[in-house]
Amino acid sequence: MYEDILSLIRDKCQREGWYGPNDFKRGRVALAVNLSFRDGFAFPPATPQQLRETERILGFPLPPLLRALYTQLANGGFGPGAGIRGAIDGYGEGTFANGNDETVVKFHRCENELVDLNRYANEWKQQSRQHTLDLPSDVWPRQLLPICDLGCVQEVCLDHEGHMFILGSSSRDFVYTLSGQEISFEQWLLRWLDS
Repeated sequence: MYEDILSLIRDKCQREGWYGPNDFKRGRVALAVNLSFRDGFAFPPATPQQLRETERILGFPLPPLLRALYTQLANGGFGPGAGIRGAIDGYGEGTFANGNDETVVKFHRCENELVDLNRYANEWKQQSRQHTLDLPSDVWPRQLLPICDLGCVQEVCLDHEGHMFILGSSSRDFVYTLSGQEISFEQWLLRWLDS
């Protein structure tokens, strides 16, 4: 189903001789421990067991395109920004010199209280003209998956259905802003492929 975009990603990486995170091309590669992004993807594709365990811990299935990226290309470590976060045993687990686990699982299961976005539905509707929602910094939407650090306190997120959001800082203390995006995850990747 996603063979065209997977093929475009493979072609871009091969053409550029770079299979890693876009932001790492210009010097940040030193942050990653013992990884090479020049000869191929640094992580093998995720196994069915790794994805089942990831989904069990998250409590919901991965969006289909993200699942295809994990199973048919690599378990994270490539793409826009600091790269697509991996599932269990993928990009982010022991990858960085700071020792932090930055896989989708660890980022989702951070120390914050998990909440249902429906709890904030009225506020979301009031702010829907801007497609943004301010949330307390000590909560995390249960079915929102942080997949890519864009830097400058911005994170690309997907919900369990594959809708895209950007998480960013807010002008208010102890609050972050969640912005719904008009483009799909696939369109976002296609923009990266064109860059």
